[in-house]
Amino acid sequence: MNSFPLKPLAIDAYRVATWPVRAAVKSSARRTGLMPVAILFYHRVADDHPNPWTIGQDAFRQQIGWLQDQFDIVSLEEAQRRIRSGFNNEPTLCITFDDGYADNSTFALPLLIQRQIPFTYFVTTTHIATGQTFAHDTERGTPLAPNSIETIKALADAGVEIGGHTRNHVDLGAIRNSDLLFDEVIAASNEMGQMIGRPIRYFAFPFGQPENLNTEVFSLARRHGFAGVCSAYGGWNEIGGDAFHLRRFHGDPEIATLKNWLTLDPRKRNRRADPPTGKLRVMFLITSMETGGAEVLLVSLMRGMDSDRFAPELACLKEKGELGEELTGEFPVHSRLIRHKFDASVLGRLSRLMKERRIDALVTVGAGDKMFWGRLAARRAGVPVILSALHSTGWPDDIGRLNRMLTPITDAFIAVARPHREYLIREKRLPESRVRLIPNGIDTERFVPDAEARRQWRHRLGICDDAPVCGIVAALRPEKNHELFLNVAREVLNSIPRAHFVVVGDGVERERLEELARKVDGGDCGSALFCERLHFTGTQRDVPGLLAAMDLFALTSHNEASPVSILEAMSCELPVVAPRVGSIDQAVIDGVTGYVVPPGSRAAHVDCWIQLMGSRELRRALGEAGRRHVVQYGSIATMTGGYMQLIEEVWRRKQL
Repeated sequence: MNSFPLKPLAIDAYRVATWPVRAAVKSSARRTGLMPVAILFYHRVADDHPNPWTIGQDAFRQQIGWLQDQFDIVSLEEAQRRIRSGFNNEPTLCITFDDGYADNSTFALPLLIQRQIPFTYFVTTTHIATGQTFAHDTERGTPLAPNSIETIKALADAGVEIGGHTRNHVDLGAIRNSDLLFDEVIAASNEMGQMIGRPIRYFAFPFGQPENLNTEVFSLARRHGFAGVCSAYGGWNEIGGDAFHLRRFHGDPEIATLKNWLTLDPRKRNRRADPPTGKLRVMFLITSMETGGAEVLLVSLMRGMDSDRFAPELACLKEKGELGEELTGEFPVHSRLIRHKFDASVLGRLSRLMKERRIDALVTVGAGDKMFWGRLAARRAGVPVILSALHSTGWPDDIGRLNRMLTPITDAFIAVARPHREYLIREKRLPESRVRLIPNGIDTERFVPDAEARRQWRHRLGICDDAPVCGIVAALRPEKNHELFLNVAREVLNSIPRAHFVVVGDGVERERLEELARKVDGGDCGSALFCERLHFTGTQRDVPGLLAAMDLFALTSHNEASPVSILEAMSCELPVVAPRVGSIDQAVIDGVTGYVVPPGSRAAHVDCWIQLMGSRELRRALGEAGRRHVVQYGSIATMTGGYMQLIEEVWRRKQL
C-alpha cells in the first residue's frame, strides 16, 4: 500500500500560503524589468532503473507542459542576452541536460524537438566517444548506456546546442594540476567539437556544487572563448547579474517541488544576488594609504584582481593618502569616514556606505579601528563575506581583546607567512580553521635590476658610480627601528669611508632621525662626514629605481610578519641583511640570498654589511639567488589568486 503523499501536499500548501508574496514579487519584477531567468537541468528521462537523477516519462511530459504555459523557454544564448541587457519583463526559462544518457533519445529529446523547445545537451567526451558507462551508475549496479557519437552529431545537425562536461566526469573542484584541468575542460571540449563538426560554446561542471567549482576553470573558459559556464546550484540568474556563470535548478521528479521553486520561492529569492555588474564588489578598508609596505601591497592586489570577476573599492577611515589619491582614477575611493579615535558614529557611516555600494566582501587591512568598526559595519549591512588581513606580529597589527571578540562574525583571517599564521593561532588564539595563509607577493617584472635607473638615481643623490651603497625602504615608524640602521651605518663608514646609506620612506620618526643624524662629537652618529653620506629621500614612487641604485638592502625592525620591501629588494638582485623576526628567515635564506641576524644586534649587522659591501662577487651571487627565489615563490599573481579564491570560496558557501 502506497504511503500518503504528505511531502507534495505540504509543498503545495506552502506555495499557496506564500502566493500573495510571490505574486507581488512577480508583478514588481515584470514592472521594473527585473524578472530573473531560471535554468533547469535534467540527467535522464526513463521509466526503468529509477535513481535520484532519473525522472519518468509521464512526469517529464507533465513538467514540460506546465513550463510551456508559464515561461518563455529560450536558449542559453538568449537568456544571457536578457541578463546582460539589464531588462527582462517575461518569465524566462532554459532547459539543459547533463552527462548524455542514451535513454533520453527514446522520449525526452524527440518531445522537445517536436515542440520546438530549445535546449542544451552537456556531454562527457570519453563516454560519448567510447560507450563507457558512468562510474556513478556502475557503482549502483546498473550501468546505463551513454549516447553514441552518431546521436550527438545528429542532435547538433538538428540545431541542438551541444556543451562540454569534461572528458571523464571528474570533480574539478578537487583538481589543482593546471595541465589536467586544461585537458578535462578545454582539450576535451575541442575534441568533441571536432567530432560533431561544431564548436563547443558552453561548459557545465560535473556535480556543480560550490565545492566542485574551480576558479581556474572559469579563467580557462573565458580565455578560450566559451560563451558561458553552468553550475548546479544557486537559484535564479538575476537581470544585470553575471551572465557568464549560469546557475541552475535541478529538474526535480516531483512537480510540486518544481512549481514551488519556479514561482519565485521567497527563500530562494532572498538569497543575495550578484551585483548589477556581474562582479563581486570587494571593499578594502584601511586607515589611510600613505606609502608603506602594506599599502603598496594593497595597490598591487587591487590592480591585479580579475576585472571580469571582481570590482574592488577602497575605503580609508582617515585621509586618502598619496597612494589613495593615485588610485582615485582607477577605483571608487572613499575617505574621511571617522572623525576621531572614539567616534562611534563611524559604524553608521560605514554601514550605509556598504549598503549603498552593495558590497559583497569586506577585507579589513591591518588591526585597530578599521578591523573593529569595519567588521561590525559589514555584519550590520549584511555583507556576505567578512575577512581580515594582517601583516605583522605586533604593533600596528596587534589584535586586542575587542577585536578578538568579533572572531565569530569573521569568515577568515589572512596571514602572510607560515610563522605568522602559527603566531595568530598560538598567541592570539584565533581558530585554526579560520586563519588562511596567503603569502605576500610582488611584481617581479617591475622590480628588476636597471642600469639606467641606477645611474640616474646615483647622480641625483650625489653618489659616484662605484661607491658601495646600503639602503632601507620602510615607513619611518618606531617599530622599524631606523635608529639601529643609523648606528650601524656610522660604524660601517669607519671601515668603508666611501660608503653611502639611503633611507627611503617617511613618517612620524623623520624629524627625530634627521636630528639624530646631525649630531656630532659625542652624538650617536659620529661626524659630519656621516651626514654627507646619509640620504633621506622621503616617500618616492620610483622604489624600483632606488633599489637599483643600491648594492645592499638592510632591515632593522623590531617586529615584522613578511615585509614586502625584502621581496622587492631581492627581486632587484640585492642581497639582504635582516633580523630573525616574523617570517623573514623564510624569505631570506641565510648564506644563500643574504644574512639573517639576531634582532637588535648592532655587531651582527656591522659584520654582515662590511662583508657584503666589500665583495662585489659575493653581492652578485647572493643577489642572483635572491631574485630566483622571489620569482619562484613570491609573485603578485600567486598572492592575488589566493585572495580571489578565498573571497569566491566564502561567497559560494554563503549562497547555500
